[in-house]
This record gives sequence, C-alpha cells and structure tokens, in this order.
Amino acid sequence: MCFRKAKPINLISTSLKFVNYTLYFSLLTLLLIKPEEVKMPNPKRKHTPHRRDSRRSANSKLENPNSSKCPNCGAPKMPHRVCPDCGFYNGKLIVPKKVKKSKAAAEQAQQQEQEEASK
Repeated sequence: MCFRKAKPINLISTSLKFVNYTLYFSLLTLLLIKPEEVKMPNPKRKHTPHRRDSRRSANSKLENPNSSKCPNCGAPKMPHRVCPDCGFYNGKLIVPKKVKKSKAAAEQAQQQEQEEASK
C-alpha cells in the first residue's frame, strides 16, 4: 500500500482532512479493539464436492510425452528407447521382431517340408 505523507497525528484532536484515512482507522483499530475480540473471516457457505474435487484435480493433468521419429522406419517412438515397431536403436538392431506367419505361408512351409521329407 502506498501512503501519502501525513502530518504528525494527535489522536485526541485530529482533523481528518489532513490525515490519511486508512492510517487513521488502522491506528484506531489497534488502540480500541482487544485481541480476543478479533475474529477471522470464515466462508459463508460450504464448498460443494464438485468444486473441491475440481480444485484438487487441476494439478494432475496428463501431459503428452515427447516423441521422436525412428530414423529406421519413421514410426513415433520415445527418445532414447528402442523403436517398438522395428526394434532398432541408434542404427543397430537390438530387439529382433517376431514375424507372424499367415496361414497361406504356413501351409506352403508344410508342403515344402513334406516334399523334402519324401525325397
């Protein structure tokens, strides 16, 4: 707060037009009010559970993690981690991916095995 310069205060006889009102009333309250009479302000109404919960949940917002593109396949991946699509990290194959065989490919493989066994 910014107080204007005020003349010296004589509490018994003071002309209010020359003294800053806030300073005058603050001095009066200090002199006249006893400490046990001072009551702190309290809320008028109880806050609803929605208001309470929305205040608490305001700080727990989820953030999107940083992502980068895999230089090998171009899929999005977390930085400094193995690519979940191709298994490469830093240009090297770290985790070889299992290739799912289709039914047609599985049948062809069985036929080739049978032909080799019959020879």
